[in-house]
Amino acid sequence: NVVFDNGWIAPDRGHGHGIYIQNLDGTKLTKDNVFENNFGGYGVHAYTEGGSIDNLTFVGNTVFNDNFLVGACCAAATDPNAPHVAKNTVLNENYVYGSGTNLGYSKGIAFSTITNNYLASGLSLVNAFRPLTMTGNSLYGGISGFTSSEFPSNTYYSSRPTSNAIFVRPNLYEAGRANIVIFNWQLLSSVSVSVSGILNSGDSYELHNSQNYFGDVIQGTYNGSGAITIPMTGH
Repeated sequence: NVVFDNGWIAPDRGHGHGIYIQNLDGTKLTKDNVFENNFGGYGVHAYTEGGSIDNLTFVGNTVFNDNFLVGACCAAATDPNAPHVAKNTVLNENYVYGSGTNLGYSKGIAFSTITNNYLASGLSLVNAFRPLTMTGNSLYGGISGFTSSEFPSNTYYSSRPTSNAIFVRPNLYEAGRANIVIFNWQLLSSVSVSVSGILNSGDSYELHNSQNYFGDVIQGTYNGSGAITIPMTGH
């Protein structure tokens, strides 16, 4: 799914998120979505005041100009098994830019796994029970609720990265389709992106701007070289 500009402005605040999710039974998977520019301020809003947000797995999602929240209100728990504590949350290979990632909120989070994410807007762990697994992540922006020395098997950027980061995620259901995520730290006017394994030589392709999905489309033909060139300006 591509979920953008969702919601409305009310007298009190903006309302409407990319996804608003709770869960009690089984494991629920949210995978390979794009959430952006939603009025409520959250691309992913896994939140409760009286329900459960257990066993939520997020893989390959792109969130920008939105927050990523997993947590419950309101008083902090002292037991990881307490009601409303977010249990068994898994974040793997998600990409966040422009707003923060908040895991725990007020009540807390427990038995968590945070791996291989690219979080360019910082990470806040709130009342996060230990132990938790956090490895292979790239973190740029403020961190709170932990120290880099506590979880050394991650990359921490104290200043703006100097190299671009590019991710290509093949669609699970449609061959030849993929989500392309580019962190253009180098401010290049165009970026070369490998699509080997996605397109075949001679394939016609379309690039859809996720912020203007039907109105901003670039067409091209893949020459089999392994990469396509994507413009970074004018879109």
